[in-house]
Amino acid sequence: MAKKSKKFLVDLKGLILKYQQTNDREVFSKILIGVDGLIINTIIKLKRQRKYLRRVENQELYQVGVVALYSALAKIPETEVTEKIPAWIVAYIKSHVLSTFYYMQKEIPIGEIKFGLVTPPVDYALYMVKSDYQDIVSSGVITEAEDRLLRDRFFNDRTLKEIANDCGLTDSTISEKILRITSKIQLFIKRATIRRQAR
Repeated sequence: MAKKSKKFLVDLKGLILKYQQTNDREVFSKILIGVDGLIINTIIKLKRQRKYLRRVENQELYQVGVVALYSALAKIPETEVTEKIPAWIVAYIKSHVLSTFYYMQKEIPIGEIKFGLVTPPVDYALYMVKSDYQDIVSSGVITEAEDRLLRDRFFNDRTLKEIANDCGLTDSTISEKILRITSKIQLFIKRATIRRQAR
């Protein structure tokens, strides 16, 4: 990473911490100016990947992206590694855009598991930047190979076909694998929730 980029991220984290403490609009404006390109690039990428989003005006998508930024700023932990902050912001933008315009899809692709339609988080990419997901990986609920598969599908937005070609498998096999992995995670979350409620 370039020196300039590192400085930008350090400055960005400082602004985020300041905004979390003050809710100052001027501080938010500085953050928005700094991540404006990130919002636009994420929206452009989403429109390329999701054909139904091409029917939505860029300005409308951008406004949803700004709302997502507000949400991200409220949730980014003070102790978060500086380099991971853009991933938080991108994940929240994806989550908000996909959940806001979800109704525009004619059908849900096989294996397209979006936890947020029932329980938080809204988008799997968003869940993957949260600490409880790391706990799931480290505790052995899913393997490192399964983690890589989910990251490819949900965080890196690779298609089932692309992943299948890399693995020498069929689309349906990859879809079934993802369904099994996400089912394991959902079961773990339900059990953890029950245990917390029983305390």
